[in-house]
Amino acid sequence: MTCGPHRPITLTTYTLRIKDVHAKTKVLSQPDGRTRLTLNVDVILVGRTSPSVHGLVVKLLNKNGDIVMSGKANVLPNSKDASDSPEDVVHTDIVVWKDLQDVGVELWWPLGYGEQNLYTVDVSLFGQVRPMFFSSLLL
Repeated sequence: MTCGPHRPITLTTYTLRIKDVHAKTKVLSQPDGRTRLTLNVDVILVGRTSPSVHGLVVKLLNKNGDIVMSGKANVLPNSKDASDSPEDVVHTDIVVWKDLQDVGVELWWPLGYGEQNLYTVDVSLFGQVRPMFFSSLLL
């Protein structure tokens, strides 16, 4: 039994949540034969912003779970007042990381052509009490 007469019951509510994360990658070939890797992350939030919401933290993790890159972004307030129904707030380009090949990010290759290097993008929405996590798998 996980709750009930012998254990306390806790109700946690949120005024804002992460609805979706879009990780957009770009691979550009340079005339000198090098490749440039770029990552842009968009986040869709739904709900009401409040002073208790501190912002977003984005991390790029390699297959071992080590942090390759990390960044922070502020959460913009909603345009409507609190009496209206919650609207989706799209935050575009909350992080833009260029030249990821310089920090060790490698391309993913189809089977038989090279290694399948997978990376994970973790996005956390931080408030006063504790973070709410959302992850999106990249490449």
